[in-house]
Amino acid sequence: TSLNISALTSTPKQVTTAVDQTLTCTIGELDASGTPVTVTWKDSSDATVSNSDTSNYVLVEGTVSASGEQNAVLTIKTAKLASYSAQASFTYKCSVQYSGSPASTEKDVVANVLTFGVTAVDQQQLKDTEAKISCTVDGLTTALNGVKWTKADNTEITSGSGGFVIEAGTLSGN
Repeated sequence: TSLNISALTSTPKQVTTAVDQTLTCTIGELDASGTPVTVTWKDSSDATVSNSDTSNYVLVEGTVSASGEQNAVLTIKTAKLASYSAQASFTYKCSVQYSGSPASTEKDVVANVLTFGVTAVDQQQLKDTEAKISCTVDGLTTALNGVKWTKADNTEITSGSGGFVIEAGTLSGN
């Protein structure tokens, strides 16, 4: 049995290179009681993504759902994403193979890299008074899950520790 390429789908995704990102290849029209298909991923250089490359990737083939769909998920870690930071987008490819049959045609999975501008807000501070430091992040399409603040020695600042209080910002405008 060979897979109908129309049953292999993906949706372009907007990503940042600052945190691990997932790409998903959805395989449809499978036997709900059957074995999952084997999924192969290729990176933007057309090299096969290896399950043993754990510093750059996590591969999850997924299982077949009751509706006959399988979601194969590729997690690209920040170590690998750093190589894409200067690009507007990058494309991975997935293909699938039933046991004993040739691999399907490859399906492009496109990741559009979001570019953010971070601006420190200028504020003067009087000696011996509480300081409030803030920043503005431009280019967001959804609110951030959090912001990491660090000291000059690159140690992370946590809210409630050392007299620091971190307040979540809000998403405004477009």
